[in-house]
Amino acid sequence: MERHREVVLLLGAPGAGKGTQARFISDVLGVPHVASGDLLREHRRLGTELGRAAQAYMDRGDLVPDELVIAMVMERLDRPDAERGALLDGFPRTRPQAEALRAQLAERGGAVQAVLYLAVPEPVLIERLAGRWMCGHCQATYHEQFKPPRQPGVCDLCQAALSQRPDDRREVVANRVEVYLRDTQPLIDYYAAQGVLHRVDGHDTIERVRAALCAALGGVVHGLRRDRWHLYLRHPRAVRGNGHEAWLGRTLCGKYVDRDGNRVRGTLTEFWAASCRDCLRAVQGSPVDREAAPKAPHSSGEALGSSA
Repeated sequence: MERHREVVLLLGAPGAGKGTQARFISDVLGVPHVASGDLLREHRRLGTELGRAAQAYMDRGDLVPDELVIAMVMERLDRPDAERGALLDGFPRTRPQAEALRAQLAERGGAVQAVLYLAVPEPVLIERLAGRWMCGHCQATYHEQFKPPRQPGVCDLCQAALSQRPDDRREVVANRVEVYLRDTQPLIDYYAAQGVLHRVDGHDTIERVRAALCAALGGVVHGLRRDRWHLYLRHPRAVRGNGHEAWLGRTLCGKYVDRDGNRVRGTLTEFWAASCRDCLRAVQGSPVDREAAPKAPHSSGEALGSSA
């Protein structure tokens, strides 16, 4: 069995919603979510050889070199739970890191299967980040637009004064976003040239972003028995041949999709118009998520079929 077949990268500026979507992608693919920042903290906490080496650079005020970060990432991908692959979040950050990752994966018989880029307009990113406030007493969090306190500047729970973290101030946030977008563009161009970049509109409801991410990882297919559309996740063994992509994988609701070339490929518009009930439930997520996100539009209120 080849290793690291299903490595997927998640890119997005601060405020793009990567944290929310990373959990969903990791769950539907059945692979671990590997965040480079968490990985560095884990090695430092455990005092591993890699962690001690990284700590020595940090103690001197130096950046941790690429070769150490790459070694940590590959060590994580070599663990048993990542044999089928992983969702990489926060790595690579530069083109040299991307090229090193590609070489390391190739040695193990794997590759980056897809790069998901959550694209959100710069003004929206700034507004999402700059509107955050926190209670210094009970640590409750608020947002000027999405979750404002009942009384401006006062915590609803303990009535203590709210404050902003220094890095959430508007001028700091604007600079963070600008730097990220500038530094990430070469990486976006690199993966676009390889044909694995999928630009997803991150300025949408949670469930619609989830559906778009699933479509990027496979597509939309028509049910065999009912006039409904399913979100389809491509199996990593589905390869292109004679200009066509082989069908092989499963729908989000768990139905097997074989290599039958007569399957009808659809669009997200068709999925939202006549969704498989179980695929729809999967992208809607928990009841809390469904309350937070607007309901998806349907052509009628009838029960939706789930047979693929």
